[in-house]
Amino acid sequence: YVDKFTAAIRSDLINRHSNYLAKGDTQRHGASQRFFEKLGLLHLLNESERHALISNAVKRLWTVHQGIDNFYNEPPFAERLKIISEQGGIPETIQEEYVRTVVGCYVGNPYGYSWAAQSDYESMIRSFSPREVSFMVRLPRTEGLVGRRIAVAGKQRQRFIKALTMLDKASVPSSAQSDYISYMKEAPLKEALVNT
Repeated sequence: YVDKFTAAIRSDLINRHSNYLAKGDTQRHGASQRFFEKLGLLHLLNESERHALISNAVKRLWTVHQGIDNFYNEPPFAERLKIISEQGGIPETIQEEYVRTVVGCYVGNPYGYSWAAQSDYESMIRSFSPREVSFMVRLPRTEGLVGRRIAVAGKQRQRFIKALTMLDKASVPSSAQSDYISYMKEAPLKEALVNT
């Protein structure tokens, strides 16, 4: 039914949405954002609004991931981020944080990972743009918790390598190729052959 929206209807929706923001009506503006999200029309919103929505979803997911009972609490937050991410590209301004959070949650912590959220993480990883792939490949050399988790040998490093095998080799930018190839040498032979 959304695909039958005419250009005039879409324009009217965006105008009303923008008016709520301009008037400072945060309650209606928030409801309007949820309306766009439910209809799968987030791509119609401007980049700064998409940035804010994705940034909030990323922060909430990471907070839950760091909390108690994270393995049980993560799935709905991972699913929401996946749904939002599928509705238009991830703004460049939030891509690095988005990649770090998705990969960080996928690799888990020393106690394990949320198995119920894995399909959502895998879907997002497979959908990474070349720029996002570049951020992912550089993660082990970055400061911060996720970089430390995957920089050394261990379960998180193995899961990071597994995540790399999900990528289409053609999506790896030339600037990240040497690191990617180096990591792929650590992948089990069967998984490494999938991407060659």
